[in-house]
Amino acid sequence: MNWIRLVRAAFANMMRQAARDPLWAVVALVRFPLRYAKTFITHAAGYAFVVFTVGFGIDYLTRVILGSNKGDLIWHIGNWMFSAFAVTLLLRMVSAPLILHFGSANGDTHGSARFAGRREVAALTTSASGLLIGRATNSGRLLRYDGPAHLLTMAPTRSGKGVGTIIPNLLTVDRSIICIDPKGENAIIAGDARRRFGAVHILDPFAVTNHATSAFNPLDGCDPDHIDIAEDISTLADALVFDAPGLSGDAHWNEEAKALISGLLLHVVASQPAERRTLSTLRQLSDPGAGSVPCRARGDAGE
Repeated sequence: MNWIRLVRAAFANMMRQAARDPLWAVVALVRFPLRYAKTFITHAAGYAFVVFTVGFGIDYLTRVILGSNKGDLIWHIGNWMFSAFAVTLLLRMVSAPLILHFGSANGDTHGSARFAGRREVAALTTSASGLLIGRATNSGRLLRYDGPAHLLTMAPTRSGKGVGTIIPNLLTVDRSIICIDPKGENAIIAGDARRRFGAVHILDPFAVTNHATSAFNPLDGCDPDHIDIAEDISTLADALVFDAPGLSGDAHWNEEAKALISGLLLHVVASQPAERRTLSTLRQLSDPGAGSVPCRARGDAGE
């Protein structure tokens, strides 16, 4: 049964490839006698030898050893066994190259990606929830995916990724969404509509959406009494000090800047009231126009 399944899968793969590229199918048929003539003759000779040997053996068994005559039950059983063997061997020899070249539908030696079948597409048309991924080509019904796999949409610029996939999902999907939107188009179109699903936070420091921007204070999560406060502050300083794109600065000055900022951040978290534990306070402390940094820091600390 497993062999039959492999043959069916390989034959289906061959027919799909022929349907996608009819020219390849025609060329393959024309080249087959020339390309595989030697192999065909060798296998045909081997098949004839094996069939003749087995046929002679069965005939010897039924006539000489068992003493049957032509037309007896034993003689018919021998003929049936011989015919079944010859047909099975022929199918095996013919299907082996088919399975070798076109493989199993479940094989993933060269990757497991494939187009969805009709049953898989039909299941997506009946889903009432999930992410909108397109329309069925045969029925025009919407396709929604609500499974555990990740989704990736790839298409050229201006080909409709936003209006065809992103915007419809932002307008209809009732779930939490984090949307990276450099141009602000998604926030402008779907920002107000998503408020019916819950709170909407638009981080827009450059005012490209004309919406009120939300804010994030990384120091809110820093507890001065926590054992890992120094590590948390160091991680934040690493994020604040970086080279401009395409440039590589001196590592010494970067590390010294991180050390200075780490110290100032520790001062802000440990000594400032809650409303002043912000990066704005850090900038005030490190602003050259506000006097020397050490003096300003000591002044704020009350020393």
